[in-house]
Amino acid sequence: MTLRNEISFIHTFIFLILIAGVPKVTIQSDYYNVPFLSNAVIVATVQNNSDFPPTTSVKWQRYYNIDINITEDRYLGSTEDLFSPTLVINRVDFDSTDVSHYRCIASNDVGSWTSGYTTVYVYGSMYLESVGSNC
Repeated sequence: MTLRNEISFIHTFIFLILIAGVPKVTIQSDYYNVPFLSNAVIVATVQNNSDFPPTTSVKWQRYYNIDINITEDRYLGSTEDLFSPTLVINRVDFDSTDVSHYRCIASNDVGSWTSGYTTVYVYGSMYLESVGSNC
């Protein structure tokens, strides 16, 4: 084995060790169909290939890498649940900030893994129909 091949092998080996230590995060569905003015609940799953290093944080983002502050009234969620983080969007409507793409990021001392995007679709009507009688 040449020196160049040995260095390449070492780099590959180190890369694989680092990737193996990063928590993998996935979102359970590619999309969520949510009735108008209902709550959207997005659930992610974080997997560690080993117990070391443990996942230290998770966060949620909206499209264009906008961090979501889950302490706002609009959003609830769990960034402290490092295995099944959940994002709840209260009373979704047709506002462009609700009908969007969302993702979850899990991190530890080795690095971060970003899930694929999931999309929230809102259906229903923003007009209430009333049925009355003419008496």
